[in-house]
Amino acid sequence: MENEENTLVSEVSSSQTVAGRHTDNATHSKPIGRFVLDQQSLFVNGLLRWKESEQTAGSSMQLSPNGFCVVAPESGLYMVYSQITFTFDGRTDRSEVAHIVSVRSGDDDRMLQKKLISIPYRNPELPERQQTMESSNLITSAKVAADDRICIGASPVNLVYNSQVDNVLKVVKEE
Repeated sequence: MENEENTLVSEVSSSQTVAGRHTDNATHSKPIGRFVLDQQSLFVNGLLRWKESEQTAGSSMQLSPNGFCVVAPESGLYMVYSQITFTFDGRTDRSEVAHIVSVRSGDDDRMLQKKLISIPYRNPELPERQQTMESSNLITSAKVAADDRICIGASPVNLVYNSQVDNVLKVVKEE
C-alpha cells in the first residue's frame, strides 16, 4: 500500500513539475507556457511584450517574433489566463483602460475577450504623483489551429504598471 502511494505521488508530481518548473515534456503532454512582462520593452520602447518565464523554460509554447503573442504549437483548445495591472496618478487623463485577448490566424484577428476598466476614484488630496493601481484578470478559452497566435493587448500601454509579478500570461492546452 505504501509503495503504491509513493508511486502515485511520484507520477503526479513528475507530470506537473520538473525541478520546480511547470513544463511540457515526456511526462506532461499538454503544452504549457507562462510568460512575464518584458520590462525593458515597456520602459524603453513603450511596447507591451512578453518573455518566457523561468517556470516554463524549454516549453513547446513559444513567443511570436514580435513578442506580442504566444504561438500555439498544435491545434486544439487552450485556456488563457492573463493579468495586466494598470497604474494611475493625478496626471492620468483617461477615463478608462482596456485589457484584450485575441487570436491571430494569418492576417485575420479575432477578439475573444475585452475588459474595459473605469479609472478608479482618486482622492484629490493625494500628491499628484502618488500612484494607485487596478489589476485586470481575464480567463478565457481559445480554439486555435497550429501556429495561430494568442495575443494580449492593453490600451493605453503607457498606463501598464512595469512589473513582471503583476503582469503575467499563462496558456495551457486543454484538448
